Amino acid sequence: MTTSRHGRLARLAGAAYLVLFFTGSFPIWVRMRLVEAGDTDATVTSILESEMLFRLSIVSELIMAVTWLCVAFVLFRLFEDLNKSLASFFLLLVAVGVATICANLVFQVGALILAQGEGSLASFDQDHTRASAMFFLTLFSRGWTVSGLFTGLWLLPLGYLVFTSGWFPKVLGVLLMAGCVGYLVPVVTVFLLPSLQSWNLPAMSVSGIAEISFGLWLLVRGVPTKSVAGPLTSSA
Repeated sequence: MTTSRHGRLARLAGAAYLVLFFTGSFPIWVRMRLVEAGDTDATVTSILESEMLFRLSIVSELIMAVTWLCVAFVLFRLFEDLNKSLASFFLLLVAVGVATICANLVFQVGALILAQGEGSLASFDQDHTRASAMFFLTLFSRGWTVSGLFTGLWLLPLGYLVFTSGWFPKVLGVLLMAGCVGYLVPVVTVFLLPSLQSWNLPAMSVSGIAEISFGLWLLVRGVPTKSVAGPLTSSA
Protein backbone atom coordinates (compact mmCIF):
# COMPACT_ATOMS: atom_id res chain seq x y z
CA MET A 1 0.00 0.00 0.00
CA THR A 2 1.43 3.37 -0.98
CA THR A 3 1.79 6.40 1.24
CA SER A 4 -0.71 8.38 -0.81
CA ARG A 5 -3.22 5.58 -0.36
CA HIS A 6 -2.81 5.79 3.42
CA GLY A 7 -3.53 9.49 3.19
CA ARG A 8 -6.68 8.96 1.13
CA LEU A 9 -7.90 6.26 3.51
CA ALA A 10 -7.34 8.51 6.53
CA ARG A 11 -9.27 11.42 5.04
CA LEU A 12 -12.04 9.16 3.77
CA ALA A 13 -12.40 7.72 7.27
CA GLY A 14 -12.46 11.25 8.71
CA ALA A 15 -15.20 12.41 6.35
CA ALA A 16 -17.25 9.29 7.04
CA TYR A 17 -16.73 9.76 10.78
CA LEU A 18 -18.41 13.17 10.60
CA VAL A 19 -21.36 11.65 8.73
CA LEU A 20 -21.47 8.99 11.43
CA PHE A 21 -21.58 11.64 14.14
CA PHE A 22 -24.40 13.68 12.62
CA THR A 23 -26.57 10.73 11.60
CA GLY A 24 -26.09 9.22 15.05
CA SER A 25 -26.81 12.46 16.92
CA PHE A 26 -30.03 13.28 15.07
CA PRO A 27 -32.02 10.23 16.33
CA ILE A 28 -30.88 10.96 19.90
CA TRP A 29 -32.16 14.54 19.57
CA VAL A 30 -35.49 13.29 18.18
CA ARG A 31 -35.97 10.83 21.04
CA MET A 32 -35.16 13.53 23.59
CA ARG A 33 -37.76 15.76 21.96
CA LEU A 34 -40.57 13.23 21.49
CA VAL A 35 -40.25 10.63 24.24
CA GLU A 36 -41.50 11.64 27.68
CA ALA A 37 -40.36 9.07 30.22
CA GLY A 38 -43.30 7.74 32.20
CA ASP A 39 -45.89 9.66 30.17
CA THR A 40 -47.44 7.35 27.59
CA ASP A 41 -50.08 9.74 26.28
CA ALA A 42 -47.67 12.64 25.81
CA THR A 43 -45.13 10.39 24.05
CA VAL A 44 -47.62 8.79 21.66
CA THR A 45 -49.19 12.17 20.89
CA SER A 46 -45.77 13.67 20.14
CA ILE A 47 -44.87 10.77 17.83
CA LEU A 48 -48.15 11.04 15.92
CA GLU A 49 -47.87 14.82 15.60
CA SER A 50 -44.26 14.55 14.41
CA GLU A 51 -44.50 11.26 12.54
CA MET A 52 -42.19 12.31 9.70
CA LEU A 53 -39.56 13.42 12.20
CA PHE A 54 -39.83 10.07 13.95
CA ARG A 55 -39.52 8.22 10.64
CA LEU A 56 -36.50 10.32 9.66
CA SER A 57 -34.83 9.38 12.93
CA ILE A 58 -35.23 5.69 12.06
CA VAL A 59 -33.75 6.22 8.59
CA SER A 60 -30.95 8.33 10.06
CA GLU A 61 -30.05 5.54 12.46
CA LEU A 62 -29.93 3.05 9.57
CA ILE A 63 -27.60 5.39 7.68
CA MET A 64 -25.50 5.73 10.82
CA ALA A 65 -25.19 1.96 11.13
CA VAL A 66 -24.07 1.52 7.53
CA THR A 67 -21.67 4.47 7.82
CA TRP A 68 -20.17 3.01 11.01
CA LEU A 69 -19.43 -0.23 9.17
CA CYS A 70 -17.83 1.75 6.32
CA VAL A 71 -15.70 3.75 8.78
CA ALA A 72 -14.53 0.55 10.44
CA PHE A 73 -13.65 -1.05 7.11
CA VAL A 74 -11.65 1.98 5.94
CA LEU A 75 -9.81 2.09 9.29
CA PHE A 76 -9.17 -1.64 8.96
CA ARG A 77 -7.47 -0.99 5.61
CA LEU A 78 -5.50 1.85 7.20
CA PHE A 79 -4.20 -0.19 10.14
CA GLU A 80 -4.01 -3.73 8.73
CA ASP A 81 -0.31 -3.38 7.86
CA LEU A 82 0.49 -2.51 11.48
CA ASN A 83 -1.57 -5.16 13.25
CA LYS A 84 -4.06 -7.09 11.16
CA SER A 85 -5.34 -9.09 14.15
CA LEU A 86 -6.38 -6.02 16.15
CA ALA A 87 -7.76 -4.32 13.04
CA SER A 88 -9.82 -7.43 12.27
CA PHE A 89 -11.01 -7.54 15.87
CA PHE A 90 -12.43 -4.01 15.87
CA LEU A 91 -14.01 -4.63 12.45
CA LEU A 92 -15.72 -7.75 13.84
CA LEU A 93 -17.00 -5.82 16.88
CA VAL A 94 -18.46 -3.15 14.59
CA ALA A 95 -20.13 -5.74 12.36
CA VAL A 96 -21.89 -7.28 15.38
CA GLY A 97 -22.78 -3.82 16.69
CA VAL A 98 -24.31 -2.80 13.36
CA ALA A 99 -26.43 -5.97 13.29
CA THR A 100 -27.58 -5.24 16.86
CA ILE A 101 -28.55 -1.65 16.00
CA CYS A 102 -30.50 -2.66 12.89
CA ALA A 103 -32.37 -5.44 14.70
CA ASN A 104 -33.18 -3.09 17.58
CA LEU A 105 -34.80 -0.57 15.22
CA VAL A 106 -37.66 -3.04 14.75
CA PHE A 107 -38.89 -1.95 18.19
CA GLN A 108 -39.15 1.67 17.01
CA VAL A 109 -41.06 0.61 13.91
CA GLY A 110 -43.34 -1.48 16.10
CA ALA A 111 -43.92 1.46 18.43
CA LEU A 112 -44.97 3.62 15.49
CA ILE A 113 -47.39 0.95 14.19
CA LEU A 114 -48.93 0.57 17.65
CA ALA A 115 -49.16 4.33 18.15
CA GLN A 116 -51.08 4.69 14.89
CA GLY A 117 -53.46 1.88 15.90
CA GLU A 118 -54.72 1.42 12.36
CA GLY A 119 -55.72 -1.61 10.31
CA SER A 120 -55.94 -4.81 12.32
CA LEU A 121 -55.10 -2.84 15.49
CA ALA A 122 -58.18 -0.63 15.21
CA SER A 123 -60.30 -3.18 17.09
CA PHE A 124 -57.99 -3.11 20.12
CA ASP A 125 -58.43 -0.80 23.09
CA GLN A 126 -56.57 2.45 22.40
CA ASP A 127 -55.09 2.63 25.89
CA HIS A 128 -53.72 -0.89 25.46
CA THR A 129 -52.08 -0.17 22.09
CA ARG A 130 -50.59 3.09 23.40
CA ALA A 131 -49.18 1.31 26.43
CA SER A 132 -47.75 -1.35 24.12
CA ALA A 133 -46.14 1.37 21.98
CA MET A 134 -44.46 2.79 25.08
CA PHE A 135 -43.31 -0.71 26.02
CA PHE A 136 -41.71 -1.11 22.58
CA LEU A 137 -39.92 2.21 23.04
CA THR A 138 -38.62 0.98 26.39
CA LEU A 139 -37.36 -2.21 24.74
CA PHE A 140 -35.68 -0.08 22.08
CA SER A 141 -33.98 1.96 24.79
CA ARG A 142 -32.63 -1.19 26.44
CA GLY A 143 -31.51 -2.56 23.08
CA TRP A 144 -29.75 0.72 22.37
CA THR A 145 -27.87 0.30 25.63
CA VAL A 146 -26.84 -3.22 24.62
CA SER A 147 -25.53 -1.92 21.29
CA GLY A 148 -23.38 0.49 23.32
CA LEU A 149 -21.36 -2.55 24.40
CA PHE A 150 -20.03 -2.87 20.85
CA THR A 151 -19.92 0.90 20.27
CA GLY A 152 -17.55 1.06 23.20
CA LEU A 153 -15.48 -2.10 22.84
CA TRP A 154 -14.35 -1.37 19.29
CA LEU A 155 -12.65 1.80 20.55
CA LEU A 156 -10.26 -0.22 22.74
CA PRO A 157 -8.28 -1.94 19.94
CA LEU A 158 -8.69 1.14 17.74
CA GLY A 159 -7.34 3.41 20.48
CA TYR A 160 -4.41 1.06 21.09
CA LEU A 161 -3.51 1.10 17.38
CA VAL A 162 -3.76 4.91 17.29
CA PHE A 163 -1.58 5.12 20.42
CA THR A 164 1.15 2.77 19.15
CA SER A 165 1.15 3.64 15.44
CA GLY A 166 3.25 6.79 15.70
CA TRP A 167 0.93 8.40 13.14
CA PHE A 168 -1.17 10.37 15.62
CA PRO A 169 -0.72 12.25 18.90
CA LYS A 170 -0.78 9.64 21.66
CA VAL A 171 -3.46 11.62 23.47
CA LEU A 172 -5.90 10.64 20.71
CA GLY A 173 -5.28 6.98 21.45
CA VAL A 174 -5.75 7.57 25.17
CA LEU A 175 -9.00 9.47 24.52
CA LEU A 176 -10.35 6.67 22.34
CA MET A 177 -9.57 4.04 24.96
CA ALA A 178 -11.22 6.25 27.59
CA GLY A 179 -14.15 6.56 25.19
CA CYS A 180 -14.52 2.80 25.36
CA VAL A 181 -15.14 3.08 29.10
CA GLY A 182 -17.54 5.97 28.50
CA TYR A 183 -19.80 3.85 26.30
CA LEU A 184 -19.67 0.92 28.73
CA VAL A 185 -20.81 2.98 31.73
CA PRO A 186 -24.51 2.99 30.63
CA VAL A 187 -24.37 -0.78 30.13
CA VAL A 188 -23.37 -1.16 33.79
CA THR A 189 -25.69 1.47 35.23
CA VAL A 190 -28.82 0.50 33.29
CA PHE A 191 -28.60 -3.23 33.92
CA LEU A 192 -26.69 -3.45 37.19
CA LEU A 193 -26.57 -0.12 39.05
CA PRO A 194 -29.63 1.94 37.99
CA SER A 195 -29.11 4.40 40.84
CA LEU A 196 -25.96 5.63 39.08
CA GLN A 197 -27.53 6.46 35.72
CA SER A 198 -26.73 10.15 36.27
CA TRP A 199 -23.17 9.16 35.28
CA ASN A 200 -24.26 8.14 31.79
CA LEU A 201 -24.27 11.54 30.08
CA PRO A 202 -20.86 12.72 31.40
CA ALA A 203 -19.29 9.35 30.54
CA MET A 204 -20.71 9.31 27.02
CA SER A 205 -19.66 12.94 26.52
CA VAL A 206 -16.04 11.81 26.89
CA SER A 207 -16.66 9.19 24.20
CA GLY A 208 -18.20 11.77 21.88
CA ILE A 209 -15.29 14.18 22.34
CA ALA A 210 -12.81 11.37 21.66
CA GLU A 211 -14.46 10.24 18.43
CA ILE A 212 -15.08 13.76 17.10
CA SER A 213 -11.45 14.67 17.79
CA PHE A 214 -10.20 11.56 16.01
CA GLY A 215 -12.52 12.09 13.06
CA LEU A 216 -11.47 15.72 12.64
CA TRP A 217 -7.79 14.78 12.90
CA LEU A 218 -8.21 12.16 10.19
CA LEU A 219 -10.03 14.59 7.94
CA VAL A 220 -7.78 17.62 8.43
CA ARG A 221 -4.34 16.14 9.15
CA GLY A 222 -4.56 12.60 7.85
CA VAL A 223 -1.41 10.55 8.51
CA PRO A 224 2.14 11.98 8.34
CA THR A 225 4.14 10.86 5.33
CA LYS A 226 7.36 9.95 7.11
CA SER A 227 5.63 7.98 9.84
CA VAL A 228 3.72 5.93 7.27
CA ALA A 229 6.73 5.26 5.10
CA GLY A 230 8.81 4.03 8.04
CA PRO A 231 6.75 1.04 9.22
CA LEU A 232 5.86 -0.03 5.71
CA THR A 233 9.46 0.05 4.53
CA SER A 234 10.75 -1.86 7.55
CA SER A 235 8.04 -4.53 7.25
CA ALA A 236 9.02 -5.17 3.65
